[in-house]
Amino acid sequence: MTYVDMLKSNKMLSSLNIILMSAVAVFSSANNYITILLVSALQRKSSISFFSLVGFEVVICIICYSCSNFSGYFIEKQIQEYLSNIRLKLFKSTFTQKDSVDISDLQNNSINNLQQLGKEYFFSFFTILSGMINIVMIFFTVSSINIWLSLFILITASTTVASSKIFSDKIAQVVKNESCAKGVLIKEVANWIPTLALTREYKKEKVVYKNILYQSSKLEDAKISKSKITESNNFFIDNISNIVETMLLIFVAYLIYRNTLKIGVYAAVGSFLYSTLGSIKSISSSLSQIKGSSFIRKEINQKLQVNKAQEYKSLNDFNILRCTDLSVHFKNGETINANFPG
Repeated sequence: MTYVDMLKSNKMLSSLNIILMSAVAVFSSANNYITILLVSALQRKSSISFFSLVGFEVVICIICYSCSNFSGYFIEKQIQEYLSNIRLKLFKSTFTQKDSVDISDLQNNSINNLQQLGKEYFFSFFTILSGMINIVMIFFTVSSINIWLSLFILITASTTVASSKIFSDKIAQVVKNESCAKGVLIKEVANWIPTLALTREYKKEKVVYKNILYQSSKLEDAKISKSKITESNNFFIDNISNIVETMLLIFVAYLIYRNTLKIGVYAAVGSFLYSTLGSIKSISSSLSQIKGSSFIRKEINQKLQVNKAQEYKSLNDFNILRCTDLSVHFKNGETINANFPG
């Protein structure tokens, strides 16, 4: 269960998603670059050029927005199709195994954990891929303006992404805790459901509520811890990005002061910087989420180790079923023996 397996599962959708993400990056960079031409048109007081560029920019925005929405739809479609295949393999693996099956564990893996993997692992992969394509496109676009600006952006991206590893281990731990808490809660509910009739008869509802609410509080605590670590990570990345943004704008202002760049570049760099920092923050957060989902991936990969089904002989001549020396042992020490003659 890897990115490559997901991409191979539907090559047409994979190619289409990459094309759409690349188109979004191209049109977004073109839209930012037009800002330089717009400021130049204003300086020349050329209203015809200005309004022509505005109209062209509107068309580019519409195309970029459309490609972005189609990309989001096809990415979700590909992820859900692949998760459906994983879910089917998970049930097949459970069916063929010889050991007893924990239904609550199967429910947790096939519903909660797979949903979490879809969001934090596979969708994060596409987020990182889209962000990288966008940063590369911005790098080449800014290089056509000033090579030093492009190098500054490249260094900024590398530094910010590297800083995201600070909270990655903590995020991994809280995601593991949340997954375990979900599994325990599902198991607790599954254990109490068959006894609901008895608890009603003997008026012991409080016992049920107490046990389920206790496990529910554990899940709530795990979710709160995850939110705390995630927000701390985002806060750290945002502050790094704000510092970098200030440094870059000061650098651009200095180049304009030295007449190395035109005044329109200042406005364009702000747009490029906003796009770059947005991509960097998305990549950083996605890397943390991928790191955090390692426990769930490992657990599901273990469940997907399909046991070879036994080879059964033909049942065409099957006429009689006879059970001998059949016994069932209970935890309280009691044993039931029975024979079923054919």
